[in-house]
Amino acid sequence: MSAFRPFNDLLNVLFSPSCVSCGKTLVGDERFLCVNCLSQIPYTGFEYTPDNQLEALLVNTIPNVKATALMHYVKNECPQHIVHEIKYHNNLGLGKLFGRLLGSALSDSHRFDDVDVIVPVPLHLFRWLQRGYNQSRIISSGVAETFPRPICNNLIVRSRYTTTQTRKSHQERVKNVDKAFSIKRGSSLEGKHILLLDDVITTGSTVRSCYEALSKIKGVTVSVAALAYAGT
Repeated sequence: MSAFRPFNDLLNVLFSPSCVSCGKTLVGDERFLCVNCLSQIPYTGFEYTPDNQLEALLVNTIPNVKATALMHYVKNECPQHIVHEIKYHNNLGLGKLFGRLLGSALSDSHRFDDVDVIVPVPLHLFRWLQRGYNQSRIISSGVAETFPRPICNNLIVRSRYTTTQTRKSHQERVKNVDKAFSIKRGSSLEGKHILLLDDVITTGSTVRSCYEALSKIKGVTVSVAALAYAGT
């Protein structure tokens, strides 16, 4: 036995990656999540279901919208831990992994085959400088690996700073993001089908506000995808 084996074993225990949900040490081929937590993720299946809950939420604002989310957002359980790890803890690898899962769902369903371009929901510059990255862009980069479409990161800009939507009522959310977005350049996307991508959708106020800006592009069609849906 090597003289360094006990030391190496100790390092493995101290620095082994742990499950982002339950905290257990990951083993074998596990990445980010243990097998048990991974098996408990409540996938929505919305990609296969026309007139699903998310589409019903958005259809009065976004005409003929096709919409999906990879999983249901459940507080204090695995979906919340995944979203928070991506959004607040700079876990870009996890964001790309779940982006790839979302992209695979979009591809497998064939309901989104006519999408031309992916547009991530933008952050305000101040929030970007605070956080250092836009989680929707990270998720989009994973989506594009399994749902190969170009990503247009600079189409929409967040022209007005908004406070976090967390813990706001529906009315407060709507008011908070009203006219918060504008189009930076859109002429090249005339007549295109845009997939608007966000991390979490609750009341839909953010994607509705984005659509208000996107609808100024002539002949544009907008579909919506998110990592998680927090509606009821």
